[in-house]
Amino acid sequence: MKLKCPYCGSENIAWIIWGSSNTSVAADVKYPVIFLEKPGTDESPTRQCRDCRRRFGRRRIYTFHGKKYMPDDVCMVEFQIGGYFGGYNQLVIRRMQGYSALCVLHMPIDRDSPLYIRKYGKKEWDALMNMLFNRLFIQEWKSEYDDNDILDGTQWHLKIGFTDGKSRKIYGSNEYPALWKQLEKRFFRYIGEMRTKEAEPKDILEYYHLFGNEDYSGIWIREHIDELQCKNDAD
Repeated sequence: MKLKCPYCGSENIAWIIWGSSNTSVAADVKYPVIFLEKPGTDESPTRQCRDCRRRFGRRRIYTFHGKKYMPDDVCMVEFQIGGYFGGYNQLVIRRMQGYSALCVLHMPIDRDSPLYIRKYGKKEWDALMNMLFNRLFIQEWKSEYDDNDILDGTQWHLKIGFTDGKSRKIYGSNEYPALWKQLEKRFFRYIGEMRTKEAEPKDILEYYHLFGNEDYSGIWIREHIDELQCKNDAD
């Protein structure tokens, strides 16, 4: 996937190199280079769009009450999309303890539908973080995308949760960021892979033990807890 500007979607991107005018550094970079003599920091952008002229690519992803959050502080990603008439797809992605695995949960549209859980390894978690923050640059996205001229339609949100319990939420209603399609494609890939096999009761019970009080999955699981435990004991 070619690098694109998170503001306009252009592929006409230049790298920013801070504190150097060394042309040998530029030889290792596939993109055009802009040299800036001022030393860079975590707040400094690393890319510039040559079409809209916006700079982006900061290492930090969020600041709340003076605290700076970095990609390593992320422990949860929540994605929801849908509408009043068609229901919602709800996806919760959690980093397991010790970065050992990525646990993806897909919530059912109604209480009688199955709940899906699938585990991936650390490699997939790292790939997701790289895509979100180094390819899509969601740290540059606005907090809200709203087309007030359309009623109902499609609503979505993306929530990034941090290890200290704080979170950042990006909301949209019938309007989308420039790199939306890449984000949507990745999350619907997870949903498609989960639907190939219904979750094992032991995996659902493990998720409930770890995270059941942290999201809406706990409601569904508590309503099915007797059935899940019976199936798990039978296995």
